[in-house]
Amino acid sequence: MVFFSALSTARNENLFHIAKHYIRYLAYYLNKCSQYGTGCDFMGKISYPLYIVHYPVIYLYWNWVTPRHLPWTSVWPSTILIAAFCVMMAYACLKLYDESVRAWLKKKVEI
Repeated sequence: MVFFSALSTARNENLFHIAKHYIRYLAYYLNKCSQYGTGCDFMGKISYPLYIVHYPVIYLYWNWVTPRHLPWTSVWPSTILIAAFCVMMAYACLKLYDESVRAWLKKKVEI
């Protein structure tokens, strides 16, 4: 219950509003400039690695920001960098682990 009341604060509402616009911009940019042709294809490919990567990073970041009561004006640049870092780590996990394991499993399943 404390978690839900913390989510309704004005500071967090601003964070979610900015994150929504950042994701919208990222999807538009990837749609125009992605090597995969569409941003949705890219985001679809990294969706599971991003799901795995973002939680520990966001947890550590939240535990760094919350006790210090930092103002949003000093936190937003690092928030953007953390989001970009999560996307890069998800892409690295996709290329270095996920695709190779899927190819290996595909060979093992085909008889």
